[in-house]
Amino acid sequence: LQVGDELPDVTVLDQDGNGVNLKSVAAEKTVVVFAYPKASTPGCTRQACGFRDVFPKFAGVEAAVYGLSADTVSAQKKFQEKQNLPYPLLADTKFELLGPLGAKKTEKGGIVRSYWVIKEGKIATMVVGVKPEVSVEMALEEVI
Repeated sequence: LQVGDELPDVTVLDQDGNGVNLKSVAAEKTVVVFAYPKASTPGCTRQACGFRDVFPKFAGVEAAVYGLSADTVSAQKKFQEKQNLPYPLLADTKFELLGPLGAKKTEKGGIVRSYWVIKEGKIATMVVGVKPEVSVEMALEEVI
């Protein structure tokens, strides 16, 4: 996928086990999705907490924020609770979104830290391979 393409019609589970279809959400509001390699690791924690700390700014422009990794639902739940994250964390254990979005590192797995801004169901911004703190700043600039 690339800028201008529609998101795939895929439903993944959030930290509470609820199905989330980002394509449906993005049809109604701007969506910011950031991908991180592994919940509760140092770089991923900095990235997730960075989005947490500026979350009110995203909410102020009615942009939905989602964290995305291949971690399990339970790992996402622990990460969300431990870091007090106000947005959902999605468990894409089969790489159904991470793969098409270009964040799957190798055939066997692994994730490239990335972020996307989706507007009207289409990818407006796509940055694959980014430092934790930079992803927060850049994503915020895109939607504010």
